[in-house]
Amino acid sequence: MDILVELQNLKDNRLLRDDQEVEKFEKAIKNILKMKDGNNIPLLCQGFDDETENDEVMFGLIHAIERNFRTIIHPKEDSRGVDIE
Repeated sequence: MDILVELQNLKDNRLLRDDQEVEKFEKAIKNILKMKDGNNIPLLCQGFDDETENDEVMFGLIHAIERNFRTIIHPKEDSRGVDIE
């Protein structure tokens, strides 16, 4: 999987104007998350757009970033940020 291709898909479809854009946007998020690289978090943030047609999907991006951060960057913390070791 090529991060630059997925990033372009994310950016090209971030206005979420129809079901096809939503599907491509969500697929790009999933493909980026599959890479399990914390360095991709800033790239995921490039998917945000104030002009989006679908706020619900944007909230999904927020949750995807949160999950990615918790599982890749801080896997030994609980949901409150407390070290569990």
